[in-house]
Amino acid sequence: MYLRLLLIFLVILEQLGWGTSWQTKIEAKFQVQKSPFETQKETNLEIHPLPYPKTSIKPQISSEAALVMDLETAKILYQKNITKKMAPASLVKIMTAILILENNDLQDKVVISQNAVRTEGNKLELKAGEVVRVENLLYGLLLPSSNDAAVALAEYHSGSVSKFTDEMNKKASQLGLKNTYFKNPSGLDEEGAYTTAWDIALLAKYAIGNPTFSKIIQTKNYTFKTEAGRSKEVKNTNLLLGTSQTKAKILGIKTGQTINAGDCLVTLAEERNHRVICVVLKSQNRFQESRDLINWTFNNHTW
Repeated sequence: MYLRLLLIFLVILEQLGWGTSWQTKIEAKFQVQKSPFETQKETNLEIHPLPYPKTSIKPQISSEAALVMDLETAKILYQKNITKKMAPASLVKIMTAILILENNDLQDKVVISQNAVRTEGNKLELKAGEVVRVENLLYGLLLPSSNDAAVALAEYHSGSVSKFTDEMNKKASQLGLKNTYFKNPSGLDEEGAYTTAWDIALLAKYAIGNPTFSKIIQTKNYTFKTEAGRSKEVKNTNLLLGTSQTKAKILGIKTGQTINAGDCLVTLAEERNHRVICVVLKSQNRFQESRDLINWTFNNHTW
């Protein structure tokens, strides 16, 4: 305390033109240092404004869990049960895609196995023995949410679904997803699989940083092709993409739906150069509620 008072006194002397050398000597003597927080503030040149609410009124929604997060600052703008463990459904495919993108070439060729063909749920109707490039399988994974594409990619990357799932959980741990555990690469209901709205938002925030991932999730329609020339038109399951139903521009990212998880949706929205991630889990109307949350966010906050 006395040292600080002395330094304040010396600063006053310095402003009057006296005492500069004495201040330098005392700081050197007592090794006066700035805190890491002060140093960080001075060295971090990229500063993003924090969003602030205009009112305390918030939307009432049916979703069991929901979250709106400012992408740049990670500030939570809306929350409901954000740490409640819930079934992840096809939101799992965000992690599947990231592992593939970070470790494989888009032009790599994948031979489809019988195991991939037997996968249940949404499918590209792949055939055993077909050869498909990783890029095409990623579009099939993220747009129509194909489970056979998820299994094919997992087997190609790790040799088996179980080994790939281990890598998914390892990556989740690295990203700080403390309340997430994956059981398969597709998101089909399986006992022991869970995540939270908060963890999904963190995963989405990370994934959006990958340029190829961002490109794919903004695609509304795509022509899926095999190396033999078989093609199939696929559509993005996110009905908010490319519509005028929100004031903000919708930039992806993923839908999910299973019996245990209900209807889920993660959305990236942008308005006035501000981007937010919206997550709704087990919603009775995922598109309407996501739209309401996004519109409320931009109407009710200033940056």
